[in-house]
Amino acid sequence: MSNRLTQNREHLSGAGHLKPAKGSRLEARAEAQSVGRRQAVCRCEIYSIEGAQKILCALGQGTIVAVGK
Repeated sequence: MSNRLTQNREHLSGAGHLKPAKGSRLEARAEAQSVGRRQAVCRCEIYSIEGAQKILCALGQGTIVAVGK
């Protein structure tokens, strides 16, 4: 991450592990929940996939806020 970005942005995030990631593959889905002029809130879900079974195993959410010019 460049100095310019770290000087102009504040990043807050959190992640939670719900279940062990057991399966033959993982799938991640991310979406911007809210985007404005000064901040954006994004959410990510991680799924463990085994055959036709898809299990939510982790969640993450982050907020980035502009704090200067």
